[in-house]
Amino acid sequence: MAICNHDCFNCPYPDCINDGPPIAGELPETDKKKLQWSQRNPDKMREYSREYYRKNRERIRAKTSAYYYKNHAECLAKQRARRKKKSALTAATAKTQQRVDNP
Repeated sequence: MAICNHDCFNCPYPDCINDGPPIAGELPETDKKKLQWSQRNPDKMREYSREYYRKNRERIRAKTSAYYYKNHAECLAKQRARRKKKSALTAATAKTQQRVDNP
């Protein structure tokens, strides 16, 4: 019986023996340490992310635009849904505020 090391991106097995990636409580120790470090050092993580983006800017932009053009209709539909939801929340908040101001 094979034992999983929960490193799904570098899995040594041709077909995964797990149903999916581990849930939060089952993280391997190395991933837990990385997560704890990033939570304790948000400024260092922010700086690391900025530096990574600066070095890989063109590659990231190309990947993002390729995804957008491939899934253009889906992206627009999601954007419309977010706007509709936001406008509905804004309208509901305005009505609630009117009721509070004018009982």
